[in-house]
Amino acid sequence: MRRIARYITLLLMPLLLVACSITRYLHEDEYLVYRVEVKSDKSVPHDLRITQENSELLDQIQQRPNRRLLMMNIPLRAYYRMQTKGKNSDFLKRNSQPPVLFDEEKTMNSVRNLTIYMHSRGYFSSTVDVKVDTTHRKRRAKVTYYLTQNEPTIIESLSYNIEDSALSKVILADTANCAIHSGDIFDVTLLDRERKRITSLLNQDGFYDFTINNINYTADTIGLHNRARLTLNVTRKNHAIYRIKNVNIFPTYNPAYRATNGFSENAHIDTISYGGMHIIRTNAIPRLRNKILFRTIPIQPNSLYDSELVSATYNDLTALGVFSNTRINFEPVDGPLSRATYVGKNPTDAEQFEEFEERLLNCNIYCSPATQNSAKLEFEVTAAATLFSFSPTLAYTNTNIFHGAEAFDISARYGFDLMRGPNITKRSAHELNITTGLSFPRFLLPFTIPNVIQPKTRIELSYDYQNRRYYHRNIFTGRLAYSWHIGTHSTFVLRPIDINLIVAKHVDEGFLSNINNKYLENSFKSQLNAGLTGTYTFNTQINKLDPTSTLLRVNFETSGNLFQGINSIFSHYSEGKDYYEVFGQRYSQYARIDINLSHTHSIGEKIALAGRIFMGAGLPYGNSKGWAIPFDKMFYCGGANSMRGWAPRTLGPGSVDLYTVTSEGDTQQSTSLKTYPAQVGDMRLEANVELRFPIWGIWNGALFFDVGNVWYLNQSPTISSDQVFNIHNFYEQLGFNTGLGVRIDISFVILRLDWGLQLYNPNRPVGERWLHDQHFTQPNGGSNHFVGKAYRFLKNNSAISFGVGYPF
Repeated sequence: MRRIARYITLLLMPLLLVACSITRYLHEDEYLVYRVEVKSDKSVPHDLRITQENSELLDQIQQRPNRRLLMMNIPLRAYYRMQTKGKNSDFLKRNSQPPVLFDEEKTMNSVRNLTIYMHSRGYFSSTVDVKVDTTHRKRRAKVTYYLTQNEPTIIESLSYNIEDSALSKVILADTANCAIHSGDIFDVTLLDRERKRITSLLNQDGFYDFTINNINYTADTIGLHNRARLTLNVTRKNHAIYRIKNVNIFPTYNPAYRATNGFSENAHIDTISYGGMHIIRTNAIPRLRNKILFRTIPIQPNSLYDSELVSATYNDLTALGVFSNTRINFEPVDGPLSRATYVGKNPTDAEQFEEFEERLLNCNIYCSPATQNSAKLEFEVTAAATLFSFSPTLAYTNTNIFHGAEAFDISARYGFDLMRGPNITKRSAHELNITTGLSFPRFLLPFTIPNVIQPKTRIELSYDYQNRRYYHRNIFTGRLAYSWHIGTHSTFVLRPIDINLIVAKHVDEGFLSNINNKYLENSFKSQLNAGLTGTYTFNTQINKLDPTSTLLRVNFETSGNLFQGINSIFSHYSEGKDYYEVFGQRYSQYARIDINLSHTHSIGEKIALAGRIFMGAGLPYGNSKGWAIPFDKMFYCGGANSMRGWAPRTLGPGSVDLYTVTSEGDTQQSTSLKTYPAQVGDMRLEANVELRFPIWGIWNGALFFDVGNVWYLNQSPTISSDQVFNIHNFYEQLGFNTGLGVRIDISFVILRLDWGLQLYNPNRPVGERWLHDQHFTQPNGGSNHFVGKAYRFLKNNSAISFGVGYPF
C-alpha cells in the first residue's frame, strides 16, 4: 500500500504545484476577481425573472474572472510566466491572459449597464446593488450584483403615426399579425420585433429602400402608474415600389478582382442572355449550364423586389454545392418614373390601396466557384474489454461532374474488429464497403411538381463484404431517393426504390446452433429486401454557431409489400416451404421506424447542455412471419454514438445473463458471443445527456450520462422473457454509463475521444450488475497484483471510443 500511496502522490504532485497561490504576484492594494455572481429577484414569478443564465445580462458586466483550464488558473499562470521568466513564445501569447484585478470604476459601470438593461426589459423602477467581498479568500475579490426588478411598466395601448398616407393603408391592413398587444410588458426586444416584422412585410412587397430605422416609438406615461400609451411612428414620405429591371449573374466571380466585377484585366468575358437573365462569365472555368442557373434563381426581370426571394436565392445557390460564396446587390436605375398600384402578395381588395411611385433596380448576383473535386478521410475507433474496432473511411466528391451541378461521390470504408479474451480461436473480423452515388439538383420524373424547394434526386449503389470466422456475407444495395425542403427547417427524403440483397456464404452450422436463438439465427441467412423508405428531418440549427438548437429525425421503412401483393395473386409458396421466393431467394417483409430527438441548450458562454432521446422498433410479418428482420436492420447499443460504456452490439437484449464465471473468479461473456458481437434486438430505447464546456483554446470537454438497451418484441422457444420488452419492468433492464470526453475543434471538423464507464450492466449476473457490487480485493500476491486487478476491473467495465463530430 505504501507503493500505491507514492504513485498517487506522484500523480497529484502537478496539481498541488499548480494549486499554489498566484496572489503572490499581486501588489498590496490589488485583488484578483475570482467570482462574479448576479442574484436575481426571487419575488418575481419565475417566467418573468431576469437571471444570470441570460447571456445578454452577463454581457453588461465589464469584469469577469480569468479563464480556467480544468478548474485551474493555467492561462493566468502562463501570463505570469512570460512576465517573470521572460518566456515570450507564440504558444504562451495565444494561451495566456492577464489578471482581472478588481476595479471599482468598472464595477460601478457594470451597475449602470445592468440598470439600463433592466430598464430596456420594461422594469423602469428596478435597482441594482453590488457587494464586494475581499475577506472570504486572501487577496481575492468576490463581486455579487443584486437585482431588484420591482413592478414592470405595462403597455396600455398602441396607436400609429404614419407620415406616408399611402403606406399607412399597407401597414394597418396587416395589424392582425402585430407582435405588440395591450397588457404586454414594455420590453425593447418586443418593440424591435414589431419593427422587424413591419420592415420584412414591406421589403417582401417591393419597398426596397424601407429600413428598420424608418420606425421608432414614443411613449406617454404622464399621469399613468407603471403604464404607457405607445405610439408607433413611421417617418419619411413618398416611399416607392421597386421593380427588377435586369438580373446579371456572374457565375465565375473572383473576389480578388472585385473592382472589375471579379474579372482580371486580360480575361475573355462572355455575356449570354437566357430567360431574360444576363449570364456573364469567363471561359477559364468549367461552365455550369445556363439552364441550371435559370432554374435555381427565383429572382426574375420585371418582378417586384422581394427580400424573401433574395434569401431563397442565397439558399438555393448554396444548396447546389458548386459555389463557395454568393453575394447579391441591387443598384437603383436612373430613368423616367411611373406610378403603380400596390396589390401585395395576398390582395383582398386592391382598390383600398393608393398608387405608389415605381422605380427600377438592377440585380447583380456574384457567385465564386467552389473547389470541384474534394477528398476526405474519417475514422472511428472503439476499445473495450473484449473488442477493439477500427473503421477508416475514404471519400471522394465531384460537385459538378456533368456541368449541371450533378454531384458524384464514391467512398470506401474498411472495418476491422479484434476480439480479445481466452478461448477465442479467430480474433479478427473484416468488412469492406464501397458506396457510390450521383445526385441531381432536380426531380428525375416524367412530370413536373411545382413549388418545391431545393428538389434533389439521388441514385446510389453499394457493395458490402463481411468476413467473419463463421460466415461470409455479400450485400448488394440499390436506392433511388428524392429529397426536398419545406420551409426553413424541414427536409423530406423519400426512397421509392430501396433494394437490398444479402447473400450469406460459408455459414457454419455450429455457429448458428451455438447462438441458441432461432430468431437471431434467421437474421444471418440469405434474403432479399425491397421496399419503401423515407426520412423526415426538422432542424432549427442554421449554422454550427447557434447556441440553442433542436433536431428531430424520423426514419421509416417497409419491405416486401409489393412482392407479397403480386405473389399472393399470381403465385404460390415455393415447394415444401411456407413462404414466397423471388428468383429463388426468400424476401423479407417487415416494417421499421425510429425517432431521434436531440436538443442543445446554451447555459453560459461556450457551455451547453445537450440531450437526446432515441426510440425505434421493427416488426417482421407476412413473408417473414416467424422469421426475423435482417441482422443489419436490427437495433443495437454501444459505440461512439450510443451507449459509450459499451462497444457496439455488446449490450442487451434485455437483462439476459450473458456472462459466466471463470476459474479465477472473473466474469466473462459467454462463448457464443465472443466470435462476433451480436447483441441486437427488434426495439431500442435510449437517452443521453452531455455537458459540453471549454477547456483551453481548441480543446473542449464533455461530461456525459447514457441510459438504454435493446429488446426483442416477441417471445419464442429460444427467446426468454428476460429478452422481451415488457412495459411493466423494462426500466429495470436499462443499462447505465457515465464518462468523460475530449473534443478538438479545428473549425472544419470536430475530433472526439470519449471514455465511458458502465454503472449498471443488466447482462451481468444478479448481484454483480451495479459497478459497486463488483468488488476487487488485494490478494496475497501483493500490490502489483492489486494494480493488475484494478486495471482489469476498469477494462471490463468501460470502453474508449473515437469519432468525428458530436455524438448527437
